[in-house]
Amino acid sequence: MGPDYRQLMYLLAIARCGTFSRAAQDLRMSQPALSNSIALLEQRLQTRVLNRGRAGAELTDAGVRNFLNRIYHDLQNIGQTPQERALNFSATKAFQLGEVMSEMAQGN
Repeated sequence: MGPDYRQLMYLLAIARCGTFSRAAQDLRMSQPALSNSIALLEQRLQTRVLNRGRAGAELTDAGVRNFLNRIYHDLQNIGQTPQERALNFSATKAFQLGEVMSEMAQGN
């Protein structure tokens, strides 16, 4: 299961603000609650989506990919019937599986 909209909004706020504390202020929430939400997102995705350091936080390549994939998927679904969305979902999963298998074959 991928990120939900709330988590994507949090991720975008952190990327935009550069730190968890400034993002939390922008989102009008506590910094620990924001950190917990991102930790749950990373657990769900089984990958780090942010590089954290003394200077702040920035999106990892995986974070960017997850964020852009979700936006792309949502834009494709605008105006589609449920049947069309189901067909696109199946095609997307097949494509992703093909990419993974290709990377494994290349040793990545």
